[in-house]
Amino acid sequence: RSSANERSKVASSEAVRAAELRTARAWKVLGVSVYGAMGNPHSRYYRREVAAAVTATGRAHLQLAVKTAEQCGLAVLYGDTDSLFLLADPTKTDAFQRRAMKVFEEFADSSNAPLRRVLLRVETRFDRLLLIDKKTYAGVVADGFDGSGRLVVRGLETRRGDACPVVRHAQEELLEIVLMKQADIDTVVRWLNRWRKLFVDGAV
Repeated sequence: RSSANERSKVASSEAVRAAELRTARAWKVLGVSVYGAMGNPHSRYYRREVAAAVTATGRAHLQLAVKTAEQCGLAVLYGDTDSLFLLADPTKTDAFQRRAMKVFEEFADSSNAPLRRVLLRVETRFDRLLLIDKKTYAGVVADGFDGSGRLVVRGLETRRGDACPVVRHAQEELLEIVLMKQADIDTVVRWLNRWRKLFVDGAV
C-alpha cells in the first residue's frame, strides 16, 4: 500500500495516479478485512489477542507521535487510528520529522516484530482544512497537475452513497464556495438564503 501511495505522488498523469490510488485502497481494504476477521468471534480466523494487539500498537504509535510533535513545539489538531493532523510550521516541521523517525526507529527496535520498522511520512499538506468531527473533514490540497487545488473530503454526505442527493449537491456547493473560492461571510449568507428559498418554495 505504501509503495502504491508513493508511486501515485510521482505519477506521469492523472490516470496513472488514479490507478495507483486504487491499488493503495485495495491493500487498505484487505488489511482492514483481515483485522475484522481476527476480531470476529464467528470467523474461522478469530484471534482476539491479535486484533487487540493491532489496536493497542496503533494507539501507542499515535500517542508517541503526539508526544514527539508537542516536544518539537507543533500544535496537534487531530489524531485518529494511524494519522495525525498538525498545524504546519516550516521552522519546526523538518526537526519534527527527524526526531520522529529516530523515536519510531527506537520503538520498532524494541518490539518483537519480524519486520522492525515503522513507516512514517507526511502524506498530505492541506492549504486549507475544515475539521468537523472524528474522521470527518474537508480540505484543499495544491497538488493538481495544472497547479490548481484539489478538494479532499472524508466522512461527509458528499461521499456517502446513502445520502440524499439534494444534501450532497448542496454540501458540494458549500465546500466549493468556502474552501476553493474562499468566499466571505456575505457570499455564504447569500448562498444559504438561496437554498432556504428553494426549500420554502418547494423547488427541491
